[in-house]
Amino acid sequence: MSDLPTYLSIPQLAQYSGLSRATLYRRMADPVDPLPVFHVKRRTLVRRAEFDAWLERLRRREEDRVARFVAQMSAALSSTAPRRRSSAPGADRGPRGRRPGELHGRV
Repeated sequence: MSDLPTYLSIPQLAQYSGLSRATLYRRMADPVDPLPVFHVKRRTLVRRAEFDAWLERLRRREEDRVARFVAQMSAALSSTAPRRRSSAPGADRGPRGRRPGELHGRV
């Protein structure tokens, strides 16, 4: 891919990145970390090196978000004590003295 130009148009960037043009335009309008672009006359251009750096930042931010979510879920699951089944006689029976799935006392 070294034969690619330094600056890419949106269609060229879509082909280079595998992202749709709509996704690229949406990312240009992102309020948090917009895709860096240059407007030259009536063309929108993206510097390839800046795109690669932007994409790496986006990936790292997403990995951090997933790691935080996993840590939160792990902490939440470890803080809840597991229920233990009672070993008392008849503990496996429901409120009417039947086992789950048992009809009218028949198994």
